[in-house]
Amino acid sequence: MLKKVVGQSLAIRILENSLKNNTVSQAYLFHGPEGCGKIFTAYIFAMAINCFSKNERKPCGTCISCRKFLQFSHPDIMFLFPIPNFEMTSNGEIKSQANQTEYQKYIQAKIDHPWNDYKFTGNTEIRIDQIRMIQQKLITTPYEAEKKVIVIENIEKMNNQAANAFLKTLEEPSENTVIIMTTKTINSLLQTIISRCQRIEFHPIKSTKIEIYLRHVLSLDPVKAKLISRLSNSNLEKAIVIAKDSNFENLEQTTKFFQILLVRDDQAFLAWQEHVITQSGKNNSILIEIINSMILFLNDIKAFQLCQDDIVNINQVKLISQFYEQNPYLLESLDQIFYFLEDLQGALKGHVNPKLVFGYIYNRLGTYFTNMRK
Repeated sequence: MLKKVVGQSLAIRILENSLKNNTVSQAYLFHGPEGCGKIFTAYIFAMAINCFSKNERKPCGTCISCRKFLQFSHPDIMFLFPIPNFEMTSNGEIKSQANQTEYQKYIQAKIDHPWNDYKFTGNTEIRIDQIRMIQQKLITTPYEAEKKVIVIENIEKMNNQAANAFLKTLEEPSENTVIIMTTKTINSLLQTIISRCQRIEFHPIKSTKIEIYLRHVLSLDPVKAKLISRLSNSNLEKAIVIAKDSNFENLEQTTKFFQILLVRDDQAFLAWQEHVITQSGKNNSILIEIINSMILFLNDIKAFQLCQDDIVNINQVKLISQFYEQNPYLLESLDQIFYFLEDLQGALKGHVNPKLVFGYIYNRLGTYFTNMRK
């Protein structure tokens, strides 16, 4: 199953050799950008460590140990991830029934839809209660497996109190314990934590590898696979979510916006604006994503001149070329435009009236294409 990890051949080779040669370290730190597969790899590696299969290709995914792992019910494998301030006992039991229900929903979401980013209500951290819980559980010997394994996601979200307590576990780990940590911001961690781990670096995944995965694993047609691979910005998790949701509404609305901008049809713009704001309701995150799509489209005008293989909106090359032909000097102003659009994303987050925001975008972008009306 480690072979299913996309685009991380060196990391996988190191982990497979450690399993084959029985040289698994006591602490690992998987670090790399968002969506590169480090958390997925941590899960598969944790499952492989205690897999009962006699076959060299571990984990098997079918033995009793693997099946329990896949249901998050293995007694010797523990998971830590950022959670809200749930009051817990030393055994890890959440005292409030409402909080327990929310926690179970999170776990079930991980089982059913591991690529989706399930959000807790409230601010999340890895807290001292969680560290005390694993310390309590590490006192005993393993129940069923050879080793106790702890997977800690996003360790950069461990608060100071928890990090100081966790150092004691990391400095003096039990002989039969393996700790696997993941982070996207290694430079934010305590040096004392980094120095006690075997570091495994994960790299951004090339869009071509994501495209191949989407075509051959998710059976997407070539055009959609290429489009999504470029939209994902080297983030395989994001690519899978886009592919499974099959929701290209934001891209379609962005295309309509630029078609309207091309001819400066003010009435059509007002109708478009009313539609997207009504459809989004009170969810400004949808409108923020539309502005993200606008930034991608403008970047495609730049790619049209410099490297057409980098165009994201590959099904809109004709429209992109029309904008480039109207203003071949746009490159000189792109950074200024991007800052302008990012500022307006911030305005939407601050609940500024969306009609003011999009009206401003329409008028401001129009000034960059002064030769449009023929």
